[in-house]
Amino acid sequence: MVQRAEVRLEDLLRLHLAAGLSGSQFSSLMLHFASVEDLLHAGMKELADAGVPSKAGARRIASAHRVEVEPELEKVEAAGAQLIPWGSPQYPKNLQFIFDPPLILYVKGSLREQDLLSIAIVGSRQCTAYGRGVSERLAGDLVVRGFTVVSGLAQGIDTGAHRGALRTGGRTIAVLGSGLSRLYPPENRELATQIAASGALVSELAMEAEPDRWNFPGRNRLISGLSLGVVIVEAARQSGALITARWAAEQGREVFAVPGSVGSPVAQGAHALIRDGAHLVESADDVIDGLGPLPEALQTVHGDQINNLRQLPLSTSEQAVIKTLGPEPKHIDQIIEETELEACTVASTLLMLEVKRAALQHPGKRFTRL
Repeated sequence: MVQRAEVRLEDLLRLHLAAGLSGSQFSSLMLHFASVEDLLHAGMKELADAGVPSKAGARRIASAHRVEVEPELEKVEAAGAQLIPWGSPQYPKNLQFIFDPPLILYVKGSLREQDLLSIAIVGSRQCTAYGRGVSERLAGDLVVRGFTVVSGLAQGIDTGAHRGALRTGGRTIAVLGSGLSRLYPPENRELATQIAASGALVSELAMEAEPDRWNFPGRNRLISGLSLGVVIVEAARQSGALITARWAAEQGREVFAVPGSVGSPVAQGAHALIRDGAHLVESADDVIDGLGPLPEALQTVHGDQINNLRQLPLSTSEQAVIKTLGPEPKHIDQIIEETELEACTVASTLLMLEVKRAALQHPGKRFTRL
């Protein structure tokens, strides 16, 4: 497999813009090609032999070498943003093991190691005053306890979550369904500026991408993927927030929901989640309890340093995974085979072991015990 040091950002950007490859798809393709240059100049038969499932997908990859990336790079620089490629040390660890991590992330602001401890708060755009207040209070209480709050910059519950985190002096990350140069909704431009100053704006879309409706389900998978759990505050039965909850369940994240008023249309989705087994949330303590043996480690936060994580007891799945690890890096597929656990369970467990400073990730989805 090609070494990360050999991969040029410009080539990854070409594959991202032309073919929309995910990090995992790129990694699989590189098992069949000696270099990214070979991949960029591969023919249709070579791409089919490498496992590209459709002719349309193969054509997009085959055209990637013709993409001019300089205009896009200039827009990134002009916006004061940066590109973070999959597999780089700056790439969020929470995202690395979701099913389809973006090959390139566009980021304005900063992503930090402490963002491993993130909780998403999402919900209805047409929220009630009660829902907005709960969102703000919950976000504020969580950042005081050491969490970063992730949401989608939408009006309503998302706006409340971001504002609650900012008012308490905490970090918040907004994941966009548009490019960084097409902030949506426009009413939240000032809020976006505040978020970038004390957290980050994140998108997988090209700088000028419009906020088309089909972008938002993909945006929702990043919201859940960046987080240890997702809290739904007010959602109708067809709310996009429920898509985020489904992504969270598929990614092995915890799902939480805040109960609302009986009979209220914007409470029906959250109530359905609770009936299906989501954690009922009335306060930040309910969220922390739902994450397992983390609470006592999150009481004292000094700057970016969260104390005593290694003193936490390990869950049953964490004990099973840690037993397979040693001083030599071991691939995640081997860990899955040895533990006989589901792939999503192993991925989320490895993330929690990293949070607890019990395991260390190495390039190529390999892990050692600390």
